[in-house]
Amino acid sequence: MIATFLHDTAMITSMKIAYIYDAIYPYIKILPCLKKDISPFLSGLFGAILGGSFFLLLFDFSLLNPLNIEWLMGDQGDITQSFLGWHFFRNSEWTFPLGKILQYNFPQGTSIGFTDSIPFLALLFKTMNPLLSDSFQYLGPWLFFCYILQGFTSALLIRAHCKNVVLIILGTLFFVINPVLLNRIGHVALVGHWILLAALWFYSSLKTFQTKKYFSFWLILFFFSCGTHPYLTIMVFCLFLAHNFHLKIIDKNYLIKQLLLNHVFFIFIILILWWNFGYFSRGYGVSNYTAEGYGYFSLNLNALFNFHSSSLFKGLPYATKGQYEGFSYLGLGGIILCILSFLALISKPGLKQYLKKHSPLIAVCIILTLYALSHKITFGDKVLINIPLPSFLGDFFSIFRSSGRFFWVPYYILLTIPFFILAERLKLSFMILILIFTLCLQVLDLKQLYQQKTFTKRWSYTLVSHEWETLAKQYEHIVLLPPRKCAHPPQIPIHDLIFFSAKNRFSLNTGLYAHPYIDSEYCNSLVQLITNHTFDSKTLYIPVPRLLRFLDLNCTKIDAILVCRKI
Repeated sequence: MIATFLHDTAMITSMKIAYIYDAIYPYIKILPCLKKDISPFLSGLFGAILGGSFFLLLFDFSLLNPLNIEWLMGDQGDITQSFLGWHFFRNSEWTFPLGKILQYNFPQGTSIGFTDSIPFLALLFKTMNPLLSDSFQYLGPWLFFCYILQGFTSALLIRAHCKNVVLIILGTLFFVINPVLLNRIGHVALVGHWILLAALWFYSSLKTFQTKKYFSFWLILFFFSCGTHPYLTIMVFCLFLAHNFHLKIIDKNYLIKQLLLNHVFFIFIILILWWNFGYFSRGYGVSNYTAEGYGYFSLNLNALFNFHSSSLFKGLPYATKGQYEGFSYLGLGGIILCILSFLALISKPGLKQYLKKHSPLIAVCIILTLYALSHKITFGDKVLINIPLPSFLGDFFSIFRSSGRFFWVPYYILLTIPFFILAERLKLSFMILILIFTLCLQVLDLKQLYQQKTFTKRWSYTLVSHEWETLAKQYEHIVLLPPRKCAHPPQIPIHDLIFFSAKNRFSLNTGLYAHPYIDSEYCNSLVQLITNHTFDSKTLYIPVPRLLRFLDLNCTKIDAILVCRKI
């Protein structure tokens, strides 16, 4: 009975699909009449327009105003950290490496890299600082251009596999509206997914080592990835490795020695760029590379079909709250496309040769996926495998503790596969129909995500007393007793205090930055400061109330903040 029911259901469904196809076929067959072989420039232009339009559809135009900082300060999250890092950096002295900020988290300091402020843009705009407004921000325009470049690079990537303008436009829309990109919108540096797509495009387009394009393209890409976020750099380097070994398979005459020299050269370039952006500041006591969390911010095995952002289905559980870092939902339309692509792939003639040709890319995807899963492999809220790690390995892996992010490369490859598997196996008109259908499902499924209101909180600056202006002329340092790197800090509007400190060129012994750590030596020096009453006349002290009885200072409340000065 069940078999009969399934058979009848399948027959009815296939008849309905055939009926719909016959009804709209006269319109679909017109589409391939558009120019079939579209130039890379036009492909990128169409993609850029789609990316920019989608951004403006979701977000308020005011984000593009470089003088509007209310949405940045009102968010109070990662994006506020990024803005305040830039705000401190712009008013700090030039140092070497260029990315260091000595006055922020004083006296240890930090760097523009650890504040996730997109270092290459921070350095660019710092050179123009005398010409810029006090409230200048570039993060809103950066987000906008990320979406433009997401469309641009995805269109080029799709064009590398199929040239039809309609397929390129429809495919680009899948990349532009994908939920993984939108999910990272609050962490501005990690919205630079276009860098990964550009690397995949290089892989698909550059067929020889013996060109100037090879070196110039990868050099440019490594500069942007290093100047945006180190996670992106690692992923780009993995694709660079895959590309090199892929070309070695194509060109048997290419020497292993040349291959190794290429890798050594680009590793050297990466290290120089990272050092210049301040990522190797540990030697100066600026920041600790490691932090706990490897295995906590990991990829769940249900990530591709976990409906956390779906309007149609209920989300599946995570094993840890940190597994949002491994969010990789394909969307209902994306899932259907991937299933169809898999079915087409296993029936593809010459499958073994095809897999062998792309074995370096497959190997990179496997390695990145395993690292993303971490040593604690989970499905839903269950831990399936837990491999104990030696402490040195745990510390090493914790440098990139948000391992779930590394699945972005396999994720985008999965989105790309339909455009060179299905496109070559299906009639053009039928492929277009499938893309339109799955794209409609994708939008319907993710409607709830697209309708979420983001960056709507507005900032109300709390340090409004005129006394702050007076203090800014008389003092040079602000010291929290204790700062967060020592113990629980005073309960104050810390974002406003950081903004005030940066604007007035104060040094501040706290801050918001990645990989914070306890600095025992400095914390002990604060204890000695209080014990010996060796307070500085150019410093404002903001203590927790329980320390007041130990302080020989003149303390008053200004805008609900307890501010103490040397008598």
